[in-house]
Amino acid sequence: MRKILVATTMFAAAWATAAVAQAEEVLKAVSALPKQVIYTEDALRFFERVNEKGKGIVRIHWIGGPEVIPATEQAQAVRNGVVDIVVSPANYHWGAVPESAAVAGSTKTPWELRDNGGATLLSSFYEKRLNAHYLGWLSASVGFHAYLNQKPNVSGLPDLKGLRLRSNPVYQDFFSQLGATNVTIQMPEVYAALERGTVDGVGWPLVGITDFNWDKFLRYRIDPAFYHSDVVVLVNLSRWNGLSPEAKAILQDVMAEYERDSYRFFEAEQRRDDDKVRARGLQVVSLDKSTAQQYLDEAYAALWSRLERTVPESAGELKAKFYR
Repeated sequence: MRKILVATTMFAAAWATAAVAQAEEVLKAVSALPKQVIYTEDALRFFERVNEKGKGIVRIHWIGGPEVIPATEQAQAVRNGVVDIVVSPANYHWGAVPESAAVAGSTKTPWELRDNGGATLLSSFYEKRLNAHYLGWLSASVGFHAYLNQKPNVSGLPDLKGLRLRSNPVYQDFFSQLGATNVTIQMPEVYAALERGTVDGVGWPLVGITDFNWDKFLRYRIDPAFYHSDVVVLVNLSRWNGLSPEAKAILQDVMAEYERDSYRFFEAEQRRDDDKVRARGLQVVSLDKSTAQQYLDEAYAALWSRLERTVPESAGELKAKFYR
């Protein structure tokens, strides 16, 4: 009888353990940038925190970066449920969700957007156009700069006429207004393009410019920074809707907490990277106060004008939530 009782107890314990393991939701994730890039490292820290707080309920399994699914195909992958989560710059899917340009053009913090309804509004567009739920925004404190291999003329607004800059949709309209020629080059090819002189500079955030050794060829940076890094976390909508209330709550709560930590981390990282690139010989071309304000005004006007052209029916509502 005792043997039967022990066996029954062991079976019950094993069944309970299996039931817990079976109940845990596992979400398969990819990132648009490689593992060694600081923005992906940040995303992996977020995943780790979810896994710590969601043990037995929800877990994120990162399967890799662009080597697994090319960055340009990841939006389609999350739409179709090939993966459950994508961490990607929003500008990688402007074609599918043009409203996502509001992230780069925002002057609000992620938590302000949660409070004023901007995050919910943005998610509604992702849900409608990409079958994806917008979970949150990482590295939001990081701004963009123009980096050049020659000193720009800054008697007034920077004159970039005759310069070819590796660009992307975020800042190509603004660079065009400054006279530059935008060149589209995939990120892995930028180093060779700089080395060969195919381009004269790049647009890139302050943080991460040394990750690819691009600063070996870039000698000048224009200050101030404009826009914001637009790394967002998306969840396939069908998968999101199928999660338990407990799993959703963990993902939402951890994201709301981590957005602030990510913001503070990148504030400190920008100071460190600024010291690093200056020590490596980068010269900073700082605009005077009035010119700097004009520079920023024109930058944001260029991006919001794009939104007004592409989605006039929603641009005004987005601008009210995201800008100033």
